[in-house]
Amino acid sequence: MRYLILTLSAGLMLASISLPVTAQALYRWVDSNGVVHYSDSPPADTPYETRSIRNATVPKPEDDVPPPAATAASGQPDPAQAAKDDPARQRNCEQARLNLELLQSDSPVRMDLDGDGEAEPIEDAARQVQIDLARRQVASYCN
Repeated sequence: MRYLILTLSAGLMLASISLPVTAQALYRWVDSNGVVHYSDSPPADTPYETRSIRNATVPKPEDDVPPPAATAASGQPDPAQAAKDDPARQRNCEQARLNLELLQSDSPVRMDLDGDGEAEPIEDAARQVQIDLARRQVASYCN
């Protein structure tokens, strides 16, 4: 049970880093076998909890950054330093590092890669793709 929740959490966190800002309803319920399910539509004839998800994307560092000469001439603070101090960027950095650590560990990882709503164990090749993505996210958010 703990493994399923950890896997779903990791998958949701990875996905939330790359999505635009949205607010969605998410439904959570536990089936008769004790398995926790999450869906964007409520289950039929089963008690469920409604949750709200808010996803945000941090712009790339090169977006909206004036040339160095324009920054120095305007007397405004350095945009690169302001980006490093952004709390959302710091949270994304921390999450990207945690995702990378999880993917590089020996523990099994499950993700819904085919979109059927069921998390399946990922193969070594898919894991490597996710590791590469997590490394790029660390480089983008943490440097």
